[in-house]
Amino acid sequence: MEGFDVVVIGAGAAGMMCAAEAALRGRRVLVLDHARAPGEKIRISGGGRCNFTNLGVHPSRFLSANPRFCISALSRYTPADFIALLDSAGVAWRERTLGQLFLEGSARQVVDLLVGRMTGAGAELRLSTPVRDLVRLETGFRLTLDAGEVAADRVVLATGGKSIPKMGATGYALDVARGFGLALVEP
Repeated sequence: MEGFDVVVIGAGAAGMMCAAEAALRGRRVLVLDHARAPGEKIRISGGGRCNFTNLGVHPSRFLSANPRFCISALSRYTPADFIALLDSAGVAWRERTLGQLFLEGSARQVVDLLVGRMTGAGAELRLSTPVRDLVRLETGFRLTLDAGEVAADRVVLATGGKSIPKMGATGYALDVARGFGLALVEP
């Protein structure tokens, strides 16, 4: 059985950013996604121009039972940080109405940038690879895939939600959370 420090389930923006950061910190990382291509939601966002952030991102604009929940994340990685990543890769963007930021070119540029950053850091990407079972062990996790099993010290669920079912979006992460007995706020 193959072993990884981190398995990220979901090759969207959050999953790829997480995988890149973990790999940059020296972790052995595997990213799994049931889709045939990474970043499908990125690809269609903003009509294909990728509405990648907004200049008005601020904790006061997030709704949560714990209003302070997002403060840490938003202070550690700001819109300016992602803009700097795009700028360093030569990806052109522009501001539209109300501080919305869109690419000048195709959303594919962001997908390619995130895939390149993640795999360049050493993370492995496996597409068309659904997780059939996820079991928590005394130390780590065991994931069952069609091609066999993998072990992981940590698992990150970055699958998004059911927002666009015809794209393949599912409630997988909610099902896993329920299975592990985690408290949920139903969407």
